[in-house]
Amino acid sequence: MRKDLSKGIRLLITGLFVAVIIYPFLHELGHIATALVLGLRVRQLCLFPLPQVLCEVDAGNSAAIQLIGMGGILLPLFLSITVHPKKFLLWYAVFVLRLICALSVLLSFFSVGLFFAGASLQNEDLSTILAADPDAVVPIICLLYICLSALLFAIISDRPIQQIYRFFS
Repeated sequence: MRKDLSKGIRLLITGLFVAVIIYPFLHELGHIATALVLGLRVRQLCLFPLPQVLCEVDAGNSAAIQLIGMGGILLPLFLSITVHPKKFLLWYAVFVLRLICALSVLLSFFSVGLFFAGASLQNEDLSTILAADPDAVVPIICLLYICLSALLFAIISDRPIQQIYRFFS
């Protein structure tokens, strides 16, 4: 009983660390990396209390705005799908990252719907992308669908229930 409680606490701490520190850092790093690749200047990075990156982009450069906005979703997603650690707690951290990425993609679908309903969310990546180019909705929805499919495949193929059961056995 005491051993299971200790293991449960380690899982809780690992999950919270990924959710509060790792995912926001990777998300903002995705925006930064994309901006730097495009040759843009990053003016500010803030992780707490609310993560955000401020870049210098011409208002008319909708392609750069779209790429920077998607960078925040794509970097953590790419890392969570391509990294396959063998040690359980690292595997669990990647598993939690995948779940958060899947939730992020689902929220992005919701954000697209809100945008076209006229109730877009301020400072939200997809709202910013669609404000720059509303015609980008079809490619964005297709990309989000591909991302969600890849995440679900990665989550299911890892057999998380079996992995967690073995950890507690």
